[in-house]
Amino acid sequence: MSIYTTARQINGRINARVDYVSDEAQYGTPEHWAAAVKAGDCEDYALAKFDALIAAGVPREAMRLAIVFTETEDGRARLALRNQGLDVMGDHAVLFVTDDDGNDWLLDNRHEDVVRGLEGTGYALDRIWNYKLNAWEAA
Repeated sequence: MSIYTTARQINGRINARVDYVSDEAQYGTPEHWAAAVKAGDCEDYALAKFDALIAAGVPREAMRLAIVFTETEDGRARLALRNQGLDVMGDHAVLFVTDDDGNDWLLDNRHEDVVRGLEGTGYALDRIWNYKLNAWEAA
């Protein structure tokens, strides 16, 4: 099965299976990163999809965890602060996967199907996780 087909199936399955619950409600803390099993927030969805893609045989090098500024009022306010020079992080975590043809696909709990790049999302890329350096890098 192609990376693209696998990514579509996993994105749909996890989006349908996991209920959105904030970290504050689930863990009593503003931020907690853990792969979602039954409930979680955006980064938990992204981590669950990463784990599922690895289990399906997709190479780690084909995936990138990313933080984006969303099209929401909060996302745009954060982006405005970043544009003023403040070190403000985006408001949403997603996963990108590169298919066999070199196309980047967005796997996101806010979109039922995968999205090519950031097309039509209104998102602005903030930072990408570098697995080799074990650190966030500016996008």
